[in-house]
Formats: sequence, structure tokens, C-alpha cells
Amino acid sequence: MTAEGTTSPEGRHELVAGAGREGLSEGGRDSMDQTLRVDVRGLEPPLPMLRILELLDRLSPGQRLVVTHERRPVLLYPQLEERGFAHETKQVGPGEVQIIIWRKEG
Repeated sequence: MTAEGTTSPEGRHELVAGAGREGLSEGGRDSMDQTLRVDVRGLEPPLPMLRILELLDRLSPGQRLVVTHERRPVLLYPQLEERGFAHETKQVGPGEVQIIIWRKEG
């Protein structure tokens, strides 16, 4: 599998590999907050969950992972809880949900 770098219109650098897309985007110029984003739409199970769990290891305290998915990943939620992560899922359109994941404090 090859990966190629692209720059989005917003100026965010993204790493494109296979059907899923991931990229690291930083907050405002003065912000220390960083958000890791991954799009797992189009990946066959169990690849979406494996990709998400792999990216969780990269999260620093205060950092968030924003996942774009085709559906609510109900099998992922217990895994997140078990690993000490909190999450919020929003339906953003037909066949598109956004899951925000962050480390629980304490």
C-alpha cells in the first residue's frame, strides 16, 4: 500500500492511504490543541475499528481523534471505555457520523 501526502483547501496536511484518510490538523495559531482526523468510510470491517484503535496510541493528553464513519461503531464503544477513552457521536448526514474521542482525565 502506498501513501501520498496532499494538502486540503483549508491548508491541512493529510496522509492518504488506501480507502481511509487520516491527517493531523492543528488548532488556531496560538493553540496547543491538536486534532487527529481519520475518515474510515469505505473500509471493510474490521479495518475501521483497527485503524481507530491504532490511532488512539498516538493521542497525547488533551488531543482528540475525530473519526468520520458510515455508521455508529457500536462494537468500538466498549473498547474505548476499556482503554480509558470518552467519546461523543453525532449524526452529520445520511450515512455519515462523526465520532470524537479523547482520553478521560484522572
